[in-house]
Formats: sequence, structure tokens, C-alpha cells
Amino acid sequence: MKVPSVMTIAGSDSGGGAGIQADLKTFAALGVHGCSTITSVTSQNTETVTNIHDLPPENIKTQIETVLNDIDIKAIKIGMLHNEAIVKTVYNTLKNRDIYIVLDPVMISEGGDPLVTEGSLRTIKTLMLEISDLITPNKEEAIELSGKEIKTKKDIHNALEKIWNKGPETIVITGGHINGDDYVYNGKKHHTYKGSLLDIQSHGSGCTFSSAITAYIAKGNKPKKAIKKAKKFTTQAIKNGDKIGQGNIPVNPITETLKQSTKYKTQKTHSKALKKYIKANPTNLIPEVGSNIGMATKNPQGPEDIIAIPGRIVKTENKVKPVGCPKYGASSHVARIITTVMKHNPRIRGALNIKYSKEIIDIANEIGMKTTSFKRKNVPEDDTMSHGTDKAIKKHKSIPDLIYDTGGHGKEPMIRILGHDAVEAVSKAIKISKKHNER
Repeated sequence: MKVPSVMTIAGSDSGGGAGIQADLKTFAALGVHGCSTITSVTSQNTETVTNIHDLPPENIKTQIETVLNDIDIKAIKIGMLHNEAIVKTVYNTLKNRDIYIVLDPVMISEGGDPLVTEGSLRTIKTLMLEISDLITPNKEEAIELSGKEIKTKKDIHNALEKIWNKGPETIVITGGHINGDDYVYNGKKHHTYKGSLLDIQSHGSGCTFSSAITAYIAKGNKPKKAIKKAKKFTTQAIKNGDKIGQGNIPVNPITETLKQSTKYKTQKTHSKALKKYIKANPTNLIPEVGSNIGMATKNPQGPEDIIAIPGRIVKTENKVKPVGCPKYGASSHVARIITTVMKHNPRIRGALNIKYSKEIIDIANEIGMKTTSFKRKNVPEDDTMSHGTDKAIKKHKSIPDLIYDTGGHGKEPMIRILGHDAVEAVSKAIKISKKHNER
């Protein structure tokens, strides 16, 4: 299947957080080919814009036409149009083209610096609204475009309808400057996409949102669905932004791509560990309730980022056998152990539980492994694994190789083996098993 191509027409952000740079990262993350036309080159960081250099209109025109004459562009996102001549050039170059246009009517940077002149703003209100299919103003931009004050939900609806009458088929007033909700109008019905205000001074969220909509439109989504998907995508990009400078935090459009890459690598390592464990066949280590091997991705957010075996590993016909295929979120039990350990040392991401016996603990100590324990009666019953693991680590004053407990009422005694990854944890278990068999 051919990858859809899209274009961004916007300014360059030398700090890499917004503008063309944010757009192209978003396009790549969402699986579309991104082309670009640079309208202005800004000298910008996370705090301020110190200089704006506008490219000549003829150069902007040829950038657009050269791409359109060769590449089948499915949708165009338009951002920063600094002066009136640039607005008119973009308008005249696109007005007779049958291409879906998403306009992000950029007016002021996150740092408060103006990104349009009075002449540009005046022309955007007329010419650009006329040729745009969908626009994504924030509250202040919506006030400027509609001439309406926005204080209540009724005011938002009035502003949406006023802007819709100027040409766009769909308007989204984004909620970052209101209450986190996005408000949509398509000439027929008002829609509200619920959200929440994030306590993050982000940079590039508007660019990312509008370019995400553009990408989803190019992939065949209707506007309503494209907006919904883009909101979810942008929220994650904001939450996973990186504090790279002294000012606002640039959003991270490739966060989901990086997450999937990490999950794939973690799954491969876990699979290697499981195969190693099955081959070694340490039946002498399997507890009555079964074993499990778990491994977390880097920076796990919860059990959904920790892979384990749904039905655990059991002993049957003198062989160890996994029950079910490894999957993320399969074991909250293992997840609680690993996430607690990672709070003390984020590099320890693997864990395996084996049966407890004093002999096994003695073997572990003999071969130089560090062991520690906790008593179930000293930790809350509703979350024994988190509190017990935490207590044991604090008692040991470092991350041990093994954490064990001697059981409780109706609870089997257990040993948890820790490692930098699942392979290391399994290797420690196999070493113990071999020594145990030699006795």
C-alpha cells in the first residue's frame, strides 16, 4: 500500500519544538510522508523568539508548486504566515488546487512573541479562511477570528458558528487555554471532545495537533475521527515532552513510536529468557502456584508496560511449561515487584519467582548472590508485593539478587530473583537449579 504524502507550510523553529520541525516529526510518527514549504526562519528557543526572517514570496511559491507538480499530496497543514505577502502567495498558489487544507492560525508563540503582522492577520481572516477545510484555533485565536468574546460554552458555540460562516467546513477550538475540552462545529452539529488541563507549559502542541489531523485525514479518516485521534496523540506527546531548555517543554510526537520500539525489544529479550528457562528445565524450582518471568520496558507507566506469562509456568510430566503466550499486562503480581524495584534502580527490569526453601537460600548465598527478605505479617495484605519488596530493599540498602518471604496464612513461601533483564534473572535461577541438583 502506498504511503500517503502530506505537506506542511509553516515557519522553521530553530529550537526544534514547534513549526516545521514538530510537523515533520508528527507526520513520520503517524506513517505519512511529510513534505515542507518554509515560510519564515525563526531564531527561537524554549523561552523566546529573537528574530524572524521571512522568505521571498517567489521562493515560497516555487517550494509549493515544485512539490505539488510531482507528488500526490493528500492534505496540507498551514501554520505560520508571518506577513501579508506570504498569506497572499500561499492563497494564490493553492486556491485552485483540490487538496484538503488544515489551517492552524498561528498568531503568538508559547513564549508570548507575535508571529503575525497586522496585515497578515487581516488577510488570514479573509483569504485563508476561504480556502481552508478545517481550522484549529485556540481560545485567543478564535476570539480574533470571530470577533466574539469567549467566556461561556454558549460563547464558544457562537464563535464557532461565526467562523464557520467565513468558509471552513470544520472548526475545532482547542481546549488548552479553556478547560481541556475541544469544541467542534461542522455547520450541522456541535461536538465536545472531553479532555483535561495538563499542568505542563508545553511548546508545539498546536502544531502537533493540526499536523496530526492532517496525517489522519490523508490516511482516509473523516474529520470527526481525525480530530479525536489527533487529540489522543497530542495529549500523549504533551505528557511525554522533554525538558530540554529553560522555558516551555517541547512536545514529543514520536513518544508512541519509541514506546512500541521499546516494547518490541523488551518482548524479544523476554522470549529469549523464556526459551532459556524451558531448555534448562529447572523443575526443582517451580512452586505450587507456578512461576512467572516478567520484564518491564524502560520507564513503564503501569502493568501494561510489563510483559509476563498469563497462566504462569507450571511443572507437568517433569517438564516446565508456560501456560499461554507472553503478553503485556498479563501479571499485576510480577508488575508490582518490578515497578517497586525500578523506583530504587530503574535499570533492574527483570524478575522471576521460584519456590522457597532454606536450602535454595543457602545455595544462593554460597555462590555469592545477595539475599534479603520481608515478613508478610509486617506489610499490608492488599499490596504485599509492593510493600514487601520495598521493605526488603531498604533493609538490604541496595538491590539484592533475591528477595524472599517464608509465607503466611494461606500463602506459599516464595523467592523472587531480580535482574537487569529477564535473561539475567533466568540465568541466576538456572545457576541455583544446577547447584541444587548437584546436592
